Amino acid sequence: MVRRLTPLNPELARLASAQRGFLTVAQCRNHGLDHRGVARRIASGWVRVDEVVLDTTPDVGSDPQVRRLRDVERALLRAGPGAVAVGLGSLALRGCWGLPHRFDAKAVRRTGTDARGSAQHAVGRTEIVGGRRVPSVPEALIQSLPHLDRLHLVAMLDWALHTGCLASVDELLSLSRGRRGARRLKEWGHEANGLAESQLETWARLQCHDAGLPPPELQVAVHDDAGRLLARGDLGWRMPDGRWLIVEIDGRSVHERAEALLADRHRQNALVGTGRVMILRFTADDLRREGYVPGVIRAALRVAMGLPAGHSATA
Repeated sequence: MVRRLTPLNPELARLASAQRGFLTVAQCRNHGLDHRGVARRIASGWVRVDEVVLDTTPDVGSDPQVRRLRDVERALLRAGPGAVAVGLGSLALRGCWGLPHRFDAKAVRRTGTDARGSAQHAVGRTEIVGGRRVPSVPEALIQSLPHLDRLHLVAMLDWALHTGCLASVDELLSLSRGRRGARRLKEWGHEANGLAESQLETWARLQCHDAGLPPPELQVAVHDDAGRLLARGDLGWRMPDGRWLIVEIDGRSVHERAEALLADRHRQNALVGTGRVMILRFTADDLRREGYVPGVIRAALRVAMGLPAGHSATA
C-alpha cells in the first residue's frame, strides 16, 4: 500500500515559493519535516541538489532567466544565512542584460568565503535587491570581468550606463586596477556608451563597427509633419537624400507576442508613411549569422548612396 503524502506545512510551502522552489534540509527540519519525510518527498519528485539544498520544483522549464535566478538562489542557500550573491549572479538578480547564456552562479558569506570556507570575493558594501544581498553594481561588474568576452562585457556596460547604475566606464577602470580582468575592461570598455536598450542593439552596433560601416546614430527620433514623435529607431544612418535608414532589432521574448507584433506593424507603417524612412528589421537569429546583418545594411546604404556594384559604404 502506497502511503499518501501529507500536505506540506503552509509556512514551508511559502518559503519554497519565495526561494524559487528550493529549501534547505535545515529549513525542512525546523518546520517539522524530518529526514524520513524528506526521503518520501524525494521519492515523489523532489531532488536533493547537494547535502544542503533540496529542489521541490525540478521541472520548472528551461527559460534562461528562470534558470539563472534559480542557480543564484541555490548558491545563496548553500552558502548559508546572510550570504551575498556575487559577480554575474548578483547582476542577474538586478535584471542586467547581456549576461552569458550559462555561468557558474556564486555566493559567499559576508567574510568573503564560500560554503567550504575558501576565500573568494572581497564583498565590501552590500545592498538588498529583491530580498537578496548583493554587492554594488561596479563591484559586481569587476568581479565578472574574468568571465566575459567582448560582446557580453560591452552589452553589460551599456546596461549599467543606461540604467544609471554606473556613472562612467572611467569610474570602473579606476576601481578595477590590479583586479583580474582589468585588461579586458581597458581594451573594450570604451566601446560602451549606454544608449542601447538591449544587448541585441549593442551586438548589432559592434558587428557594424567591426564590418567597417559608418557609425550609426542610436535611438533615432522620427517625427511626423506636425512634429509629433512617432518612434525611436534602434540604429540609424542618414542617407544623402535626407532620409533615414532605420535598423530595428527585435528581441524574441518581446516581439513575438501577438500584441507586440501588431504594435510593431502600426509603428512601422507610421514611420514608412512619412516618406523619410527606410526600415530594416533583424532578429537575434540574424545576429548569429556571421556577417549577415552588416552585409544587408551595407547593401542598403550602397543603393541609397547611388554607388555602383562592387563599391561599398564604409566608415
